Amino acid sequence: MRRRSQKLEILLDIQAVSCPGVWIPCNGAVYLSICLLGNYIRTKETAPVFPMMFYEKFVIEKVFRHVFHLSDLDEILDAEIVYMELIQRFAEKPDTVLATFETSARELLFPNITSTPQYSGADLDLLMEPTVNFVGTLAPRLEVSTKTTVKEVRTSLPPPPATVRSVADGQPKVPSPRPAALRCRRL
Repeated sequence: MRRRSQKLEILLDIQAVSCPGVWIPCNGAVYLSICLLGNYIRTKETAPVFPMMFYEKFVIEKVFRHVFHLSDLDEILDAEIVYMELIQRFAEKPDTVLATFETSARELLFPNITSTPQYSGADLDLLMEPTVNFVGTLAPRLEVSTKTTVKEVRTSLPPPPATVRSVADGQPKVPSPRPAALRCRRL
């Protein structure tokens, strides 16, 4: 039996993390950990020097079964939490969370909702919340770009798993199990 559903496709472009005038220990590489729509995404590691240039693009696809109206999808995205962490990896001790960012999926994907129609997609500067492990007095700024497409599709049961793929190699990636440090939560 075929049902009407909503398919959400997100192009998430992680560009850079900057924090002028801040030096962090050069003992280990740094990466971003992202929990979005129940998927765990991790960027490649980079040197611990600001600005940290990631330039990675990910495509996240998820089909919302039994969602017939966009207003219902809006409520689901408003309740879905996006959680990002800037993490430094050390060889001899556990990974250290330097800064975090948390918001609803709707706020990240559609930041400028107004009464006039706009194109989906935004260049965003997200101010991260430093943890006690961060040595600077300024908060790191995460530069991302999103492009979101919602399509009505016909689906059958059972639901396929959500997929994440890197745009660089185009290969699907199986969502990794979340590490203990990453707290992906729902409201």
